[in-house]
Amino acid sequence: AYWNSSLKQMTVHAGPPWGHEERTTPHGTILHAYPNRAAAPAGSTVARALSASEAAARMLHDAAAPSGGADGGGDGGGGGTVGIVCEVGVSRGQRVLTLRSPVEVSNVLGRPVLLGMDEGAGREAGDGTGEEASGAGDVTELADADKQPLPLPFTRGGSKAAIDKLRIRPDDAGYEWSTLRLLDDGSALAVCQPRPSAGGEGAAGGSAPTVPWLCCVHVATAVAEGGAALGTAAEAERRRAELAAFGLPHGEVLLEAISCTGRAGSAIVPAPGWLYLTRSFLCFGSSIAHVRVQAPLEKVQVHAGSSGVLVAHCVEVVLPRGQTLSLGFGSHSRREEALGQMRRARQRATIEATSGLARWRPLSISLRPPLALLSLLPAPLHVTVRRANSARADERQRWGSTAGGGEEMQLLAGEPRAIFSLHALEPLELACWIDESAPRPNGRASSYERATLRGRLAAVRRPAAGHAEWRELCLHSPAAGGSA
Repeated sequence: AYWNSSLKQMTVHAGPPWGHEERTTPHGTILHAYPNRAAAPAGSTVARALSASEAAARMLHDAAAPSGGADGGGDGGGGGTVGIVCEVGVSRGQRVLTLRSPVEVSNVLGRPVLLGMDEGAGREAGDGTGEEASGAGDVTELADADKQPLPLPFTRGGSKAAIDKLRIRPDDAGYEWSTLRLLDDGSALAVCQPRPSAGGEGAAGGSAPTVPWLCCVHVATAVAEGGAALGTAAEAERRRAELAAFGLPHGEVLLEAISCTGRAGSAIVPAPGWLYLTRSFLCFGSSIAHVRVQAPLEKVQVHAGSSGVLVAHCVEVVLPRGQTLSLGFGSHSRREEALGQMRRARQRATIEATSGLARWRPLSISLRPPLALLSLLPAPLHVTVRRANSARADERQRWGSTAGGGEEMQLLAGEPRAIFSLHALEPLELACWIDESAPRPNGRASSYERATLRGRLAAVRRPAAGHAEWRELCLHSPAAGGSA
């Protein structure tokens, strides 16, 4: 054990002794030095620290062991390999090395949740464990406003496999484990159906839930990405929205977006469009010609092509099946710059694919409410929000619910309220009212029919990503003949 007098820190070193006991050096004092692990007293600080390090080593070994047992049939082809993220930072003048799993989960739901992994059929139904037929395997709890990495056994098959198998459930035994449904914007929705065997009572002794519990799952890379400037914020948002149409895997971040012309397949005239480079993919899209080409970077060949009449200063991209994508950049300097970016992106993707970095790429998962209401009015606002009756049958089936169900609440100024039974992607109806009358002696409850100011808003839908939509809601007084 080495005491650093300048940092006021004790360091435990397992290895050849640095010196003798109580020997003072210019940088500190060596408190204890033992020839081996067994020589350290059982209750000493050195022995406890070494025991903790050995326990951590055993945890890493168990996490890397194939889940299939002695036959080596690991989960997702892990083959006894596990990926660990090493983060180096500085805290109060001290360099800190942190080892964690490649997938980190943050909870901003306002309530704790349970996390599990889909390990197959799970336990038999009705065994009394409270986890019957869940298939969630090991379970860990994530507190509200907490962020923590997934346990290493959860990520044995890689970062993407961990997300695909992740199961979420609120801390309420009345719900089943979630199933993930991909959304149009690249995120996912966790849907927890009510458990039929809840016995009529919820976790808190109340009534059992009757509607699904929803949770938005947003996946992003956990490390900062480089890349050329994508222009203004609005332009960058448009480029990311167009990239989302390619349906790339979770965690693919836009690094470069280059305007160019492209000609693929049997096309004669090149179409104006955009070249997109991510960590693992090369994509070209043209909304005018309705052309969309994508390929893994490590499986393409890139070289400078000969300039022609239709495609000047072009770059030839040989796709995995032998097709050629000709990209024109208009000038020699732009062609050379784009060619260098494409070659560097391909080299990086090849290194990540062969070294395992792509498989255990650090990802961050954020759990968010599917719908939030916020009022900035000075008076308390009563709101009833429900699914619109105009919702199509396929929309109702997609969200696992029926039209007409909703929630009623009172919104105070500046206090957002989360709703977990509705989603902003489905059409909603809002009924709002303000009751300015004083409480009556007979205890009359506030309602939309008896409110002094009230109004409705129908067919409310979430706008496209990167856009905002304003709708006018008029609150009128019934006693004034309907005037606003």
